[in-house]
Amino acid sequence: LSSNPVFARITIAQLISFVLLASKLKKEILLAQPSNTALDHAPEFLPSYMIAFLSSACSMSNEEVKECWKVIQEEVWSFDERVGSFEHCQKSFTKHGRVCGLSSPHHLWPPTMKCITMSCPTAQKLQRVEQREVTLYTLGYGPVTMESFHLKCEVCGINYHHNYFVKDGMRFYYDGKVPDILQLGEHQFVQVGLVKLWIYNMNVAWMSASNCANTYNLLWPDEQSLTAGNARFHGPLTHNHVYDAFTLLSL
Repeated sequence: LSSNPVFARITIAQLISFVLLASKLKKEILLAQPSNTALDHAPEFLPSYMIAFLSSACSMSNEEVKECWKVIQEEVWSFDERVGSFEHCQKSFTKHGRVCGLSSPHHLWPPTMKCITMSCPTAQKLQRVEQREVTLYTLGYGPVTMESFHLKCEVCGINYHHNYFVKDGMRFYYDGKVPDILQLGEHQFVQVGLVKLWIYNMNVAWMSASNCANTYNLLWPDEQSLTAGNARFHGPLTHNHVYDAFTLLSL
């Protein structure tokens, strides 16, 4: 690649985007080819509308797209489009990560790495950290094992969590905004989109909190979830979790 002048102008981010996007469009690329095109090798040319799409999506010129395809088309064609997906990353960490102290590729960090209190004299990076394994109840992937980190300012004593900080025993949400993820317990988190689904089911379908929890548990049995065999703190979702989430979002 280094000998090709086109690749001297393309960033790694652009190249990764090109491979990821083009690999997901293999059937569309084939559809525009003649009927005698081999299926196990990349076509020599991309259709014009595909060039236009990749050019726009990857911030590359049409000529750069054509040159990229010419050089790495076979790598794109053999690339497994599942690589890098949410499921692929989670399953890789489940299988290989725990022995290395890595249980998940997904983490819940505070949005800041330094104390943001105006009265705090320090502006240095927060160093005191606590880490714990948690379960995030998601709408699209079921219960997912994650690592949650919270940081503490050793000068003013404020604890910074993923979506709130604790000052003088009171919890404050950042910028007063409703976060995308709510903390239900020490080891339980939930996506707001899932909580909204429960609220709609309660208000429209007259479902009880118990039935909201039971439906979720039936949809995502432990052996089919991405936490299977890798979660110490994942148990069945309960009506108490649903009620707590309802209350937190309502407040």
